[in-house]
Amino acid sequence: MSIFKYSASFITVLLLFQYACGINSNIHINNNEVNTNKQNMNLREIDKETNKINIDVLLDKINAYPNDCGMSDFKLRETYASFAVTDVNTYDEDDYKRIDAYFKLQTNKKKGNYDTTAEIAFYESQSFAQDVMRNSLFTYTAMEVYPSSLDIGDFAIGDAYRIKFIRGNVYVSVTGYDGVEIDVLAGEIDKQILEILNET
Repeated sequence: MSIFKYSASFITVLLLFQYACGINSNIHINNNEVNTNKQNMNLREIDKETNKINIDVLLDKINAYPNDCGMSDFKLRETYASFAVTDVNTYDEDDYKRIDAYFKLQTNKKKGNYDTTAEIAFYESQSFAQDVMRNSLFTYTAMEVYPSSLDIGDFAIGDAYRIKFIRGNVYVSVTGYDGVEIDVLAGEIDKQILEILNET
């Protein structure tokens, strides 16, 4: 068998494996920014009207904000929803600014333990954050990615247990462990960012 035939067979098997094993990820568009009811839209497909993939069509519809949200503007609170912050790491380089926060449920009394993590990255522009979100789509193995019902961010991928979203120039990833739901926590972080973006 030639190298070309072997490579083609390998790629076909890999794609079939990804399709069989891939978990359908959820994406949600905040209706305040993007008015769409396309709950069955596969964001990997090409939109016939624009000849762009659907994720690009939807990202293009997000409105701009009057302000950006810098890391110095965002003050991490000690508590969010039913969670308390246990540890924080910050990265404040010229071209990379991020807060990594670790949370535990306030009912969790174990020392040195956490139930949830949040990565909050601050980019130089809203379009840069959109590029990060666009590229994150390629980290999913599912062949089809559909909108969810979560009302978080300008654009979000995920569910109540793990979500990635953008709000303005900020990209946020929140992950719950051992079945811990994080949608309310992510929503409170989102609201805090939104208030900064809309300050007059």
